[in-house]
Amino acid sequence: MLLDGMQGIFVYFLYFCAMMFVDKDTICAVSTPAGVGGVAIVRISGPDAIRIADSVLSMSKPLAAKKANTVSFGKLLCKSKVTSQKSVRGECRDKNYFGYAKPKPDFMSEANKVESPNHQITESPTEILDEVLVSLFRAPHSFTGEDVVEIAVHGSVYVQREAIKLLLSAGCRMADHGEFTKRAFMNGKMDLSQAEAV
Repeated sequence: MLLDGMQGIFVYFLYFCAMMFVDKDTICAVSTPAGVGGVAIVRISGPDAIRIADSVLSMSKPLAAKKANTVSFGKLLCKSKVTSQKSVRGECRDKNYFGYAKPKPDFMSEANKVESPNHQITESPTEILDEVLVSLFRAPHSFTGEDVVEIAVHGSVYVQREAIKLLLSAGCRMADHGEFTKRAFMNGKMDLSQAEAV
């Protein structure tokens, strides 16, 4: 519906001004209540969401090559493939996803063992933090109207915290309160009354 007269011009002017201030960076946050359920959803939204998710996940094929509106199995790595090892603190390497100390090396799984040149068995440099399900939504057919990746991790507070730290080190910014809804409104995915009802 088009508005008439000065009121319509004013409303469209305000919308145009607001669009100029929409953040174009990639944001992340836990979208489920912390510590309540067995599964937590970590949401990434923005222009680099797919690239950042690919950098922290190990999957059969990269997200960039997958179709929209699909769910895939993957492994969340302890460190990003694109950042230095120093950018993620060493806690992840010393604890499992329940937050307890990892067992001695002789109890490690075969998948995480590699043979070094001096024939000693050591842990591989890239360890798995958690096994996850990854949902991919491409712009403009997503909640925010941007590329969105939702990573379903186990509900442990430790895993949620480490997943967020990993995404922040890979280039995301922590989302402000209500920022996903704000982006949905600014991208025309919902009107003001719908945004207020969220």
